[in-house]
Amino acid sequence: MTRSQTDYFEERIKGITTLINAQFLNLQDCLKDIKKDSDSFRKDIDSLKESLFEVKIDEKTHTLNCPVLSKIEEKIIPEIDKINKDLEEYRMIKRYPKLTIFLLIIISFISVFNIIEFQSKSNSYMRKNNDLEIIGRKYNELINSIDSLKIRL
Repeated sequence: MTRSQTDYFEERIKGITTLINAQFLNLQDCLKDIKKDSDSFRKDIDSLKESLFEVKIDEKTHTLNCPVLSKIEEKIIPEIDKINKDLEEYRMIKRYPKLTIFLLIIISFISVFNIIEFQSKSNSYMRKNNDLEIIGRKYNELINSIDSLKIRL
């Protein structure tokens, strides 16, 4: 190889080396920024952990020292008891569905039999009323015929 070619290659290698060094410096700057950010995030996380621990402690003691607890005991607990009492029947239905269905079937049969009995009684009453109407008409006819006989005499 000639001297000019070796100079050319050395110059090219120096240029590439300079470029790679510049990129490494840029990469190191980026890594420093990332490390700085991660350190600040770690500090933030540590402070949040401490405040969360304090909140948990406050949460545990708050239920004992709650200023609204007396209002809850006075107003809300009786309402909850009333609602629970109202829901007992529904809970029984949910707990014993077969018994509920059986009771509904029996009530349905009793209702149907009462309806049939009412219809038969009303039909017999209607027949009696119909018979009374026939008797009333015949009575009126009889009175009319007696009146007509009186007139002829």
